[in-house]
Amino acid sequence: DQPIHYNEAIAALHNLCTPGKTHRSTLKFCPWLEKGGFKVGIVGVKPLVPDAFKAMANSDRQGVLLGNTTAVRQLFVRQYTKFLKLFFHKAYVWKFLECNGEMDMFYEAKDGVREIIDSYESLLEKCAEVESGPDRSDT
Repeated sequence: DQPIHYNEAIAALHNLCTPGKTHRSTLKFCPWLEKGGFKVGIVGVKPLVPDAFKAMANSDRQGVLLGNTTAVRQLFVRQYTKFLKLFFHKAYVWKFLECNGEMDMFYEAKDGVREIIDSYESLLEKCAEVESGPDRSDT
């Protein structure tokens, strides 16, 4: 068995996402992973399948795909921006109010989504701090 190199794994993943003229359908990721918010890891050791997992197929290779969950922030920001544009012009608000809705619900929804975006923003900042690490001049 030949080892799989990182570039080959990325190329294979790209081919699955954009198969071209083949019988395969396109591999679809969640919208926040489509732009590459993931890491690929290749391990040269045969995976161990515990007896309790009889449904797992035996394989000579294993891999890992870690998705960047903070990338979902972009999805919320995009939807939040669209909402604000519509809400600024009071588009569809009348229809909601006609059905006994309350204007405060729009403000609560706007604030709730903003809190989600802020939470992801703080996660991104923490990740950036961890990745940049402390000053490593002492090593």
